[in-house]
Amino acid sequence: MQIKSEDQAWVILGRYIDGKPIERPIFEGGPSMSISIRGEDYLASITVGQMEAYLEFQSTINRAFAALAKGHFDARYLTNAEEEELTLRTEVKEGSSIFETDLSPLVQALSSSLGTANPTELIVGGVIICLALTSPLLVKYFFEGRAKELELKNTSVLIHALANKSVEDTKRLALYERALGEISKKFPSLSGLMPQLKRAQLSLLSSLEDADSATINGVDIEQDQIQDLNNRRPRSAKKIQDL
Repeated sequence: MQIKSEDQAWVILGRYIDGKPIERPIFEGGPSMSISIRGEDYLASITVGQMEAYLEFQSTINRAFAALAKGHFDARYLTNAEEEELTLRTEVKEGSSIFETDLSPLVQALSSSLGTANPTELIVGGVIICLALTSPLLVKYFFEGRAKELELKNTSVLIHALANKSVEDTKRLALYERALGEISKKFPSLSGLMPQLKRAQLSLLSSLEDADSATINGVDIEQDQIQDLNNRRPRSAKKIQDL
């Protein structure tokens, strides 16, 4: 089975929940996480805060892989070779600050583990992790949860603007939660995925305080919305890399 689009990844989750057989998938082109940041000071540069956010995403990858391959949501169970194989590569493109992170290392590492027990669950677990890091729907889910958590006066306005979901989106989110729940029965430590992912997303959101706007996996967010979800005033960000 080839996975050329996000839609096909959702098909795999649907087949799993329906109890249908799943062939070993081939990710054509490899999934990628895309973040574009716009602002006066953002010209192919990255801030300290954004670097910290990317380290959180790397930690999410390492821990999630350890949960699937080792049974522990703890990167200390990885070998040096596995850590090296899982290392993400992020390209900072010209224009504004556009970050493209290729998740092929995760896919390749999981593929090399398919000879172990529970190969179907390993495949589905890998799809779940890739969707968590690349799907616009999961970004919307984070924005919605963050807005509700803060209990802002304009919570409903924020949710409508940032996390307005179609009927199909709602079905897919329910499918994701159900699939994650089922996979977590096979790999209990994978239940730590969503809290870890939220920490990475919060770190990224905090690092965007001085941006005019940003697009995270295709979901746009404006400066005032960034400030609302951060629930604090903007501050200057020190650049550590200028390309």
